[in-house]
Amino acid sequence: MNSFHNNNSSVFSLFSQAFLIAIENPKAIIFFTALFPQFISKEGTSLSQYTLMTITLGFISMILYAIARDKATNFIKNSFVGRYLNRITGGIFISAGCSLALKN
Repeated sequence: MNSFHNNNSSVFSLFSQAFLIAIENPKAIIFFTALFPQFISKEGTSLSQYTLMTITLGFISMILYAIARDKATNFIKNSFVGRYLNRITGGIFISAGCSLALKN
C-alpha cells in the first residue's frame, strides 16, 4: 500500500481531494482557458468539447509522467548516478542533523 495516505482512506475520498486541489489551481485554469478556445468548434456544445479535451490532456500527461518516472527510476537504480546521489543526499542529511545537534 502507498505510504502517502492511511489505509482508511477510500479511493473516492482520495480522488475528491485531488480533484478539489486540481480544480482550484489558478495556473491550470489559465492554461486551459488560453489553450482550448482555439480548438473549440462553434457547431458543437462547448462543455462537452472542453470536457473531452481536458480528459484527453489529463490522460496523456499522466501516461507521459508514468513513463518518465519509470525511466528515471530505472536509471537512478541501475547506474553510478544512484550511488552518488544516495551518498550526497545522505551527507546532506547527516550534516543537517549535526548542525541541529550542535546549535544552541
